[in-house]
Amino acid sequence: MVNFGLNFIRPEFHDRIVYQLIEPGTALQDQISLLEFREATDETALRAVTPFGKKPIPSKGRIWLSQPDAKVLKIDFTFKQDAEFYAIAGRYISEYKPGPDNLLLPSRFEEYFYDPKVADQLLFESAATYSNFRRFSTEVKIVPEDPAVDLSK
Repeated sequence: MVNFGLNFIRPEFHDRIVYQLIEPGTALQDQISLLEFREATDETALRAVTPFGKKPIPSKGRIWLSQPDAKVLKIDFTFKQDAEFYAIAGRYISEYKPGPDNLLLPSRFEEYFYDPKVADQLLFESAATYSNFRRFSTEVKIVPEDPAVDLSK
């Protein structure tokens, strides 16, 4: 989910989302623009598979863009579905920083889930930080065979 918010700037969603650009210097630092958005149709980016079919979950939020290159620095969006059988509400925040070769990579991700039927009741929250994208490694250990375990089943 750390990169899910990027869906709101994909070309295939442009006709379903209302955008408003806040220019640098009006509300933020001079080198950052703020793009506010809200989904305006039932063809939403978030869709929930429920026992009653796929239900749209409308989102709205903000995207922080660097200037003049318009790189995504942060995405903060909320969603809410007040369906009778599948109520859900939440918030996702993703932050990005330059990594190797000045490529933007996730640096922090937060998620929150609320009970939409009880005002502002937080049910779940989590936060993750990401670092060291230059080196990936894995280690595989083959353990001695345990005669008590039958792997054929």
